Amino acid sequence: MSPLKGSVATWPTFASKLVNMFVTPVGSWDYRGPGGHTCFAPIIPPSASELDVWYKKVKQRVTDAGFDFFADFHVYPRYIVAIAVMVFTPDEAGKMDRLYKELVGDGFELGHTEYRTHVHYMDHIADHFKFNDSILRKYVEQLKDVTDPKGILAPGKQGIWGTSSLAQTYQSKS
Repeated sequence: MSPLKGSVATWPTFASKLVNMFVTPVGSWDYRGPGGHTCFAPIIPPSASELDVWYKKVKQRVTDAGFDFFADFHVYPRYIVAIAVMVFTPDEAGKMDRLYKELVGDGFELGHTEYRTHVHYMDHIADHFKFNDSILRKYVEQLKDVTDPKGILAPGKQGIWGTSSLAQTYQSKS
């Protein structure tokens, strides 16, 4: 028996989630015309006040840029993944790129970092980790150098390049 018996809302079933994930065509987001979508999804402490600040700031930023604001939250005991989804057309790609970078900057100002990102933005995200003279970046680059001295395994993934000449070559092309 559903704990929501008699209410309009119901618990989503596994089957309905599959339909939403795999059957619903991405074209149903096509109201702006053909294009794509991107997400800005920082990790936020489980605090109503911090989530409220994030929500209001991102909503204002997205709507000021002329995009529709879609938000979702994955709530866990120790953190929240706050997700803002932006749908855009090919003509709006440049505007979306600027908006995404502004959202990342806003997130870091609030003390939040991205949960995951598109490979195009990995270096941009990694560049924000400046604590203690960028010690985290230096550490992971040393690990990269030890475990992959030629820099051939996923060069630049998560903004980790290493110091090999091959990695430097890839980095200069990106």
